[in-house]
Order: sequence, then structure tokens, then C-alpha cells
Amino acid sequence: MDIWGLIQDKNYQSAIELADEEFKNTKRISSLRNKITALALLNKYDEIIATEEIIVNQTKGSTDSDFIFWGIALWAQGKRLDAISKWKEGENCTYTDAGGGIELNIILYFALLKVHDEKSAARYLKKVEKIEAKSKGAKYWPFPLGAFLLNHITFDELKKMTSDNPILNQRQLCQAYFAKSIKELEKLDLKNCQQTMEFAVAEYQDHGILEQMYFVMKADLSMV
Repeated sequence: MDIWGLIQDKNYQSAIELADEEFKNTKRISSLRNKITALALLNKYDEIIATEEIIVNQTKGSTDSDFIFWGIALWAQGKRLDAISKWKEGENCTYTDAGGGIELNIILYFALLKVHDEKSAARYLKKVEKIEAKSKGAKYWPFPLGAFLLNHITFDELKKMTSDNPILNQRQLCQAYFAKSIKELEKLDLKNCQQTMEFAVAEYQDHGILEQMYFVMKADLSMV
């Protein structure tokens, strides 16, 4: 069985061990990235940071997802400002999500609202708006997340824009509920914000774990 198969079977420690063995033999960064997922599911945040240091060093920080997971680990440890700084390091990476970095900007918007830095948060919402404008109203994922945060569509409309593919549908719904929690956070509705994240983490644990927003929610809930 491969690393991801072990993760799907919830055999996380075996997945970590296999990832280490694969990386030792092949030096494939993908092995370490799969290891990160298993570590996150076990709340092993120090090990995530140590592994991301290796990845970022070897890839010269080319991919924003590595900085996102590094920041998630810091956030879970209560080091919120350090997490925000780490996420900001990922802003100019060569490789980003299909929306040109919209997901990282959404995560930063969430984080800055959480630390009550509304002025900086507004700048990141503006970045989301610029990315959204460049997409010219594109309906393919993840652009609808930005449209929802900018009040261009409703939450029901956002959900209807998710994929018909069962796995993609779960992944995208997980992200949609993260965006919903942000709208609740904007209104300082902390109770519903928390409940929305709790719902998403429980409901989409099979395939939502393929999305880093799942782990942002998981990390934030660990601090409650």
C-alpha cells in the first residue's frame, strides 16, 4: 500500500514511516508532502515544521502550499503572528493554487481577522478582489470562494458551484464552509464561526484532508 492509501485507512504512523523510507531512497519531495498530511492528522506540529524546513530548503521555497502547512503548524501552537509571517512568505512563490494564490490570500484574510488586525485584513480581501477581477467572473474553482467573500454570490449559490465529482465535491464544500466561517467572523459571530468549522472538519474528514483550509480549521479549533 502507498502512503496515501495508508492515510485513507487512518494508519497515519505507518504512512509517516513509509514516507521517510521513500524519501531516503528516492529523495522525492512528494513523499514528504504526503508525510505532512499524516503528521497534521496526528497533531504532530513540531515534526511538520521540521519537515517543511527540509522541503523549503530543497525546493528553494518555490511552492506556497509548503508555507501554508508550516503556518498551520505555528497557528496550532498558538503562535499566531509567527504563522501569519510564515504565510506571507508564500505570497510570491512560483507555484500556487489554480486561482493564482487566492487560497493563501483567503487564509491570510481569516488569520488577520482572528488577530483583530482589520486594516491588514482589508488589504488581503482587496487582493482577493484583484484576483477575482482578473478571473473575469470565472466559475471554476477556487474563484467562487472569492466571489462569495466579496458578496457577489450567496452561500447557497457557492455550494451549487461545487463539482459533481464526489471527491472534488467534498473538497470544495470543505473550503466553502471555511469561507462561510470567515463571513461569520467578519460579523464577530464567534459562536457560529466555531460551529461552522466544527461541522466542516467532522463532515469532510474523508476528502477534505486534501485541502489545506481543512487543516487551518482543525488547527484553529485545537486552540478553542
